[in-house]
Amino acid sequence: MSRILRTISPWLAALTVLKTPPLALYAHFPWCVRKCPYCDFNSYAARERFA
Repeated sequence: MSRILRTISPWLAALTVLKTPPLALYAHFPWCVRKCPYCDFNSYAARERFA
């Protein structure tokens, strides 16, 4: 039984590390001439001179 616990122990330690939620970052730079109908971001169509 102790051999099984020694074998499983590293796997359990790895699982506790995996419980932390992953960190992600999304940067959105909308340089659109017009707003797309599927765009879910708080954005506005750029003026022609800025696009």
